[in-house]
Parts: sequence; C-alpha cells; structure tokens
Amino acid sequence: MPASPVIQVDETSPQLQKRHAAWKMLDFPLVIGDGPLVSSLRNHAQKAGWERFKITSTPELCRKPPLDYLPEIKPDSPAMLPLTSGSTGMPKAVCLTHRNILAMSAGTIQANAFSGDDLALRPISQTFLMIRGFFVAITDSFKM
Repeated sequence: MPASPVIQVDETSPQLQKRHAAWKMLDFPLVIGDGPLVSSLRNHAQKAGWERFKITSTPELCRKPPLDYLPEIKPDSPAMLPLTSGSTGMPKAVCLTHRNILAMSAGTIQANAFSGDDLALRPISQTFLMIRGFFVAITDSFKM
C-alpha cells in the first residue's frame, strides 16, 4: 500500500484517519513510504498500538531480493485497488482488473490516435494518473 505524504501524524489528522481506515480495510498490508514519513508513521503506529503495522521505504524495498515466482495472472485477475473517498468520506477500494486497464489503455490510444512514436505527458483522469506506469509499459509494446 503506497503511502502518500501525511501532513500531520497524529490521531486528529483526517489524512491519517483515512489511511488507517484503508490499511485496515485492505487487511493490514505492508505500507511503502519515503523520507521522514516512514519513521513518523512507524513511531505513531507503535504508540497507538497498531500491532500489525509494517512500513518500509522505497530504498529498503529495492534492496530486497526479487521474487522467484509470479502468481498466475488472468485478464479478470485484480490488478490494483485504487482508493476513493471523496473529500470527507472514508476510503473505499475499487477493483480494477488487468482487462480493465488494457481496455482503458486501448481506448485512450485509439481515441487519441497514438502511435509507437507518441508520448502522453498528461493523464486523462485521476484513475489514469494512478496507473500511468502501467500505461507506459503497455504502450511500449501495444499494437492497434
């Protein structure tokens, strides 16, 4: 679960409350953060009694050995769970499958008449922004 910067790391922070709710809803995943956020959240979680809380930084994660296996991935397998909550609600996960991401990418390529020589610099939607890394990987070898 990538952790975007939290302005305040205390129980009264709405950003922290939303991230804590998302962490619990997703069954306590590993949190990935950077900079001072890692130690701030680690300390807060310990004081607040978040027993299953684990956090690592991107550099720490990159030092780990790569996986020696990949699970079987089918078109309707979940690819990502973007969180949505609006400005005041608690987070809810939306399941995007590999098929969803490929269909969105294919539609974007077709609607904009992109070719292998094009580079999209501006995402089209918030969801697209979240999967821009997937889009780059897909369009690198995508043929219409």
